[in-house]
Amino acid sequence: MVSMAPTAGGQYHWISEFAPESAQKFLSYTMGWLSVLAWQSSTAAGCFLAATEFQGVVVLNYPDYVFQNWHGTLIAILIVILLVVLNTIGVRLLPWLETCAFVLHMAGFFAFIIPVWFMGPKPSPSTDVFTQFTNQGGWHSTGLSVLIGMITPVTALIGSNSAVHLSEELRNASKSLPRVMMATIVLNGGLGFVTMLQHGDRVPAALRLRAGQRDPLPPRLRPRAGPGRVREIPANAVLFTGAVSSLLSVINVGSTIAYNQLTSMGIAALLSSYLVSTSCMALRRVRGRPLLPAHFTLGRAGLVINLVAMGFLLLALIMSFFPPLARPAPDTMNWAILVYSGVVAASLAYYIPVGRHHYKGPVVYVRQEV
Repeated sequence: MVSMAPTAGGQYHWISEFAPESAQKFLSYTMGWLSVLAWQSSTAAGCFLAATEFQGVVVLNYPDYVFQNWHGTLIAILIVILLVVLNTIGVRLLPWLETCAFVLHMAGFFAFIIPVWFMGPKPSPSTDVFTQFTNQGGWHSTGLSVLIGMITPVTALIGSNSAVHLSEELRNASKSLPRVMMATIVLNGGLGFVTMLQHGDRVPAALRLRAGQRDPLPPRLRPRAGPGRVREIPANAVLFTGAVSSLLSVINVGSTIAYNQLTSMGIAALLSSYLVSTSCMALRRVRGRPLLPAHFTLGRAGLVINLVAMGFLLLALIMSFFPPLARPAPDTMNWAILVYSGVVAASLAYYIPVGRHHYKGPVVYVRQEV
């Protein structure tokens, strides 16, 4: 899809492009709301994760340090402010910083894996890693427990669509973006698999809102474009995201669990957008409708791959709403379904009386411009 229609809008644009004409407006609108939910919550979650990692380093080096939630919140807000500055005033530094981040990413892998490989405890038998399954959540079957637990690796590999939202900044995005996305999965998936082997066998013995400025979606969350732009950067969108992330971080002061539940709903939102866009593509193939030209194609296996992906995404989406324990207390319950349903309800509450009369979908606007 990214090769057919490389656009900053990503999923909601593809749905508008490939969905049946009778449903494209409604589906793209709803998925647009969920995409915004995913973008905002994932940004907040990333900043909070970095903040807690910083606190963890402090705890390791200063045993007298008392871990406080509000400390993590302040650090997270500081990270948000730094990111806002880098993505507006310091945008010219981003290529250099991203290159440094990639180098550190690779160097950090080897800095971690080599000491564990040579200095760690004696590895356990491979059967302990690949054939032993535990059910620590109290579920009636180990299989269900494993399915619920798969949301962790799904979370680790999700988000490859992030590159899509930069497609309009690239040359020949139709050709380069699919390669980048596949390379990201292969590289990080491979590194993660090696880490799992090394970590797993030793532990028994001894972790875009820009398109909304152009396309009218969603109305109440869309910052205005125009004078707020700094060096062709959507400054209003960046500031809005920074404000939302900072406000979400404040929730951590009252309850870390509540904050984690609030941000985890972004995973469900992303999975939903993946599922609907892939389903639209599969339906188009089934009906024999022509597809847009692309440099990257799935060939004859396209429909089979789409169907398999739909099945896995549906399973992962359902599992993302399960709590970690079979009989959770209110403070350990997974409330993601509540917030997820609230966002969908809010989008419908606006769409039915107002939005359906004004929203047309990004594809309509693109065709009008052409």
